Amino acid sequence: MVDNTRGLALIDKLRFLVRFWDLTARHAMSALSSTEKLELHALLKVAAQDGRLPARGIVSRTPDSVAAEMIGEFGFVRCELRQVNAAGFVVAGYRGVKADTSLILRVSDEVRGIDYTIPCTVAWTHEIGTSTMALRIDGTPTETRFASLSRISIVPQKPRQLMA
Repeated sequence: MVDNTRGLALIDKLRFLVRFWDLTARHAMSALSSTEKLELHALLKVAAQDGRLPARGIVSRTPDSVAAEMIGEFGFVRCELRQVNAAGFVVAGYRGVKADTSLILRVSDEVRGIDYTIPCTVAWTHEIGTSTMALRIDGTPTETRFASLSRISIVPQKPRQLMA
């Protein structure tokens, strides 16, 4: 089989898979429109080819790795998103999180102005050098649009005159 997601930048692949996970979750809870059913069917064919987390170990940094943040009972841990597939993610950071820990992975697409928050469970942690962790999807991701600084128009105000 051909991997149709190769060549996509990591953030684009994340956006593609967030849509897949959203449609999958909604399909399980309610009926989708006919257009959404067709979209889910097409996404399912592509995602099925890419559905396993890698074996425990170091996963090298790629040119399109993205800054991310893990949020949980342990606090906030900055990390780098290194791999995305239909089963989950591989992240690396200076501090690891124990296997089976529930957390939220937060990734921002600063170009499109979208924040992704994805509930996950740590599948494994590899603690040699930089901590590498595999995160399994454990819920429905959300997308939140935010204002990009390039889209904000700042109108200068006239200085107020001081009363004498």
